[in-house]
Amino acid sequence: MNGKYMRRLFGPTSSRGLTLIELLIGVVLMLIVGAVAFKFYAAQHELYLAQTDVADRQGNLRFASDELSRVIRNAGYQVPGPGTARVSAGFDTLQVYRGSGPGSVDTLTYYIDRGLDTPTLVRKLNGNAPAASAHEIDSAAFVPAGAAGIDRISFMLVSTLQDQYENTALQTRRRVGKTVYLRNR
Repeated sequence: MNGKYMRRLFGPTSSRGLTLIELLIGVVLMLIVGAVAFKFYAAQHELYLAQTDVADRQGNLRFASDELSRVIRNAGYQVPGPGTARVSAGFDTLQVYRGSGPGSVDTLTYYIDRGLDTPTLVRKLNGNAPAASAHEIDSAAFVPAGAAGIDRISFMLVSTLQDQYENTALQTRRRVGKTVYLRNR
């Protein structure tokens, strides 16, 4: 390259800088890019929160299902006398009887309490105050079965996540169902 050309590009005559119009166009372009990036981030964050809620509800269903399976399987343990009721089930209530020592029987009752912030599967031991077993369980159904007395309980738990996020069309219903045989008949 020749020296005249270099002086003309980088010499004293080319030090005029940016005009106000060029600066404003640059700022507007940066604002547009920043707004698009923020909108994308906000949508992804809402999707993350929704997926986290779904995972939490699935965990609650799994925990409640495991606990109910364990309790039903052990129904009637150390309950004195043959033919004594080991378990009774209404449509949305389950009562399990188990021995708690010589001659005494505990009654565990499970039902859905809708009076709390979220519908909750509640466990009540004898006449004591109920304690939350699993949150965000919308409904429970218990069906006893057996040819000669109750020898198994089928149950279904349901949790529904409504569309509570602005940018996601999310409504999921998760169900867990099991049939559990009583060990102590």
